[in-house]
Amino acid sequence: MPHKKIIEPTSHASSNRIATRPKNANTHPGTMAQNALRVRRTKEEIQQEKELKKAKKEAKEIQKIADEAKKVAGEEYVAERELEEAAATANAGEDFPRKRLRRRAAKG
Repeated sequence: MPHKKIIEPTSHASSNRIATRPKNANTHPGTMAQNALRVRRTKEEIQQEKELKKAKKEAKEIQKIADEAKKVAGEEYVAERELEEAAATANAGEDFPRKRLRRRAAKG
């Protein structure tokens, strides 16, 4: 009897699995997509971003100073009004003299 030729599988025991193409075997699937999305900025774009960031920071600082000045002005206004009210109540007692109560003589 003639011997049958034994055919060895090309891959390991899992011959039913789908094989990756050799070109893609050692690359991460997301790397190509990430490279397509990466965009290198020019010096002008970087400079514009820096200037915009600096302008925002200056505007924020100016707003902070304005808010602080407004707060101080408000506190001074309240203190002024409290002094005026205290003076008005002190003067109000002089404008309206209190009536003296007479004591009744005790009988008895």
